[in-house]
Amino acid sequence: MVEMNTEGHILVDSFHIDGNELDGLTNKEAFVLGVEWYTFRTDLRSGEAEIKSSVHARNVDRLLALAKSYHYSSQTEKRDDERTIITAKKIPPLRLVE
Repeated sequence: MVEMNTEGHILVDSFHIDGNELDGLTNKEAFVLGVEWYTFRTDLRSGEAEIKSSVHARNVDRLLALAKSYHYSSQTEKRDDERTIITAKKIPPLRLVE
């Protein structure tokens, strides 16, 4: 996804944050979620067939949306109140059959 704003800046991928999702977090907590997002994005961009990652529960919805935008289907497995395992599998491209 590439969007350009009026100042000519480009948004490469959405963080899927459009409200007050980060309210109440410390700078350190917000930084950790951002690093986790970047790491997950890097894994998706590698094109691996399957990616498995332990993530913070507060990041799950954002990371699932990110996986979808990279054509991965995802499943989650909640470990505890803080951590969730995301397993993302690459969706193969459709092939036309004649």
